[in-house]
Amino acid sequence: MKNKNTAAFLAFVAGFAGTHQFYLGNVAAGMLFIFLLCIKFKFAFLLAIIQGIIYLTKSDEDFNQKYNYSQRNNWNPQRNDYESAQRERDEQYRRDEQRRQAERTQQQNNKWDNWNMRTDNSPFKKEGIEKYKEFDFKGAIVAFEKALVSEPVDVSTLFNLACCHAHLENKDAAFDFLHRAIRGGLKDVEKIKTHDGLAFLRVQPEWEETLKMLER
Repeated sequence: MKNKNTAAFLAFVAGFAGTHQFYLGNVAAGMLFIFLLCIKFKFAFLLAIIQGIIYLTKSDEDFNQKYNYSQRNNWNPQRNDYESAQRERDEQYRRDEQRRQAERTQQQNNKWDNWNMRTDNSPFKKEGIEKYKEFDFKGAIVAFEKALVSEPVDVSTLFNLACCHAHLENKDAAFDFLHRAIRGGLKDVEKIKTHDGLAFLRVQPEWEETLKMLER
């Protein structure tokens, strides 16, 4: 492990002979100093002093990065072991986060299914739910709108239509159905604030007005 203070000391004391360069493992640079010493001592002495000052002004991180970790791509077993362990921890964290996200999504889907099942057994609504799960949002809209014919104020169907239109980025239609659902009695604030289907609406300026509706 090279030390910047030691390198600077060698540069000041005997740097004209390249001792600091030999200490840092730069054999070619050390030999160059010996050559300069033979032909022009003052130049070699001045250059060594300048390099010593540079070593002292470097941060420990910069010095280590250049002379202890990466110089000539030397293999450092201890550092490589640390990096390997760090990569393994990062990969494990990524896998755990993916698993937790999948569990949250499944829990949300289960809550969504149970909520819909409690409110209506309409075949059109069931069809809309299946199409929504298959990401066929246009087909789901057709089915949910048919379900509204018999239950025009069913808040779950209105909410589902809001989600479908939000996925398709039909902002006006999505807000319209969501507001109708809220006016019809939908007060599940957590669902409205966290449901994936409304993610597009939550970044729109009209979202604040929607939240105010829940407080009325």
